[in-house]
Amino acid sequence: MTTRLLISGCCGKMGARIASLALQDSSYLLAGAIEASGHPAIGKDIGNFVGLKPCGIAVSDRIKELLIKDCVLIEFTRPEPMYVDLIKSSDPIDVVKDRQF
Repeated sequence: MTTRLLISGCCGKMGARIASLALQDSSYLLAGAIEASGHPAIGKDIGNFVGLKPCGIAVSDRIKELLIKDCVLIEFTRPEPMYVDLIKSSDPIDVVKDRQF
């Protein structure tokens, strides 16, 4: 079974590393790469950003469009998650966060 991942903070040190590892492991499907509005990587291919070949997944700031069932959201933005209200009000999803919220 493939685990679908959404990575918020995908262009930071930890998020980019997780994206890179996920793109190289067939156990995972990178379903979305999320960054804050205005980030210079918005629209760029996350594969290229992490030093791999293009994967067809553009970095986006539109989490509402990417937040879907059967995904694990890995949240590496700041101590208070960027999308806490959206996460709590959406269909049940799994969230992995480096700090409690």
